[in-house]
Amino acid sequence: MFYRLKKWISSIGSEKIRCPRRDEGPAGLMFPGPDHWRPGKTHWESRKSDYWPADYLKPRTCSFCGGVNISDAIHLIKKGWEIEPSTKDYKWYLNPPGYYEHCIKLRSAIGNQERTNQVFKESKYKSAIPPVKIYGMHASAEQIKELNRLYDKQKVIRLHNQKGVLN
Repeated sequence: MFYRLKKWISSIGSEKIRCPRRDEGPAGLMFPGPDHWRPGKTHWESRKSDYWPADYLKPRTCSFCGGVNISDAIHLIKKGWEIEPSTKDYKWYLNPPGYYEHCIKLRSAIGNQERTNQVFKESKYKSAIPPVKIYGMHASAEQIKELNRLYDKQKVIRLHNQKGVLN
């Protein structure tokens, strides 16, 4: 037990922060912090089911909400990771390159189980587990502007690649 605790303590990042999501509910009062940016290894290697694409560095995550460090997210996006909006205006997901193309192929196979199975069998795409979440509360105004610029750029590329079919 002491070894695991010591190992966990040594994995804590040195940059102390206060997660802005603490103010959303009682957990912030019960566990007042401080928070910190955890190395990505602690987030994507804690369970057997966890998966991270080997070609990319794991981003740091907030010790309270699990959202990725915005600078690390921007770095991944510039390396080809794809932004997926969520139903919440303050939250986005990041997926490894190939996510959008994989979704288009799956949509084209709807209603045909054999084709769907073939798409999954041929696909080289595999998403990170747990998912990579970006929370806007962690971002500065400049970082939000950069995320929006990168997202708009991805939409234009998708529009061009899909011959006008844009979700």
